[in-house]
Formats: sequence, C-alpha cells, structure tokens
Amino acid sequence: MSRLPGPLTKGSIFRGLDKFLARPQQHFLDDLRNPANARLDELGESRGLLEGQKQKDHTAKEWFGDGGEQAAWWPKNPLKQEVIRQGYIKATELSLANDPAKPIVTYWINGGEHFETVVAESDQEITMFLLTPPPPGPAKTNTLEHVDERIWLISSDQRLAAIQEEYLPQDRPKAVATDTAGISCMQLRSPK
Repeated sequence: MSRLPGPLTKGSIFRGLDKFLARPQQHFLDDLRNPANARLDELGESRGLLEGQKQKDHTAKEWFGDGGEQAAWWPKNPLKQEVIRQGYIKATELSLANDPAKPIVTYWINGGEHFETVVAESDQEITMFLLTPPPPGPAKTNTLEHVDERIWLISSDQRLAAIQEEYLPQDRPKAVATDTAGISCMQLRSPK
C-alpha cells in the first residue's frame, strides 16, 4: 500500500494549528470539550484554521470522511475525530497547567497500524504526535505543491532512496551524505 512521503510530516494545516496554539487559551479547551463541536473540521473552519476550500474538503472528506465518502482515507475508523479531539484536550490541559502556558506543536506520523495520538511534555512545549495508518493512493499522484518541512531524517541511503521514490521527480527531496558511509540526511517535504 502506498503512503504519503516521509515517516513524519507537518503540512500546512498543522503548521497553522501550531501558530494558533503557540499561546493556548482556556476557550480552546472549552471548545474542544463542548459536545456541539464534535466535528473538528467544522470547529477548525469556524476558528479560521482552514485556508480555502481545498483544506476544508481535505479535512471533511479525506481525513474525517466515513464509509459514505469515496475520498475517505480511513472510513473504517469511526473514532478518528474523537482520538484527535481527546489528544488536543490532554495537550491543552497540560499546556494550561503551566504559567505561562506552553506552546503545543503537532506532528503527523503515517504508516502505522492504528489511529492514535501521543502527547509528550518537555520543559519548553507540549508535543502531540498523530499516528495513523497510511492514507490510500500513491503520493506520486498528489497535485499539491510541496514545501520543505523543518524536519530532517537521518537514515540509511536505501531507506532515504525508497522515500524519495514516493515523490514525483520535481518534488523529490535531496539526500545529503553524512560523514558515515551509507548514512545520509534528508529534509522532508510535504504537500503545501
């Protein structure tokens, strides 16, 4: 099964959410806890976190779509919104327990077997890792512009070459050799 390129990405939606959660507020936690805000795509849209129709469709149809939505990436996982919502509730609780509140950052790791979140606290920030199965379809058919992430992967040359093959040639990230034979460093890219 093909997957989006890279073992870990951020993408424009999570970058926007990082900016929004640089200084978390109690009202965001209240919004997450409110049963009327069960649809995260609608909550994100109402808070101005989604830019344009493409992002709205991407979250509503691909991420959160169900069995009735052809574009749905994980239609057999009805609890995916709850997993994400509960992850952000925990992350925001941990953040607000500090004075000042710690920023919350999110990373997406795809290619696993389960849909789950991991929340980690450091002295500087709260990090939420969103772990998902791979989305369907090869990245080579992705028509969105790619951008360099501020994420670098250091791995074997063979592993990096396999990841590079998931990209169209014009979008392929470059691997740079390290001072250890067979190990390179590659800045990851994701759809804008």
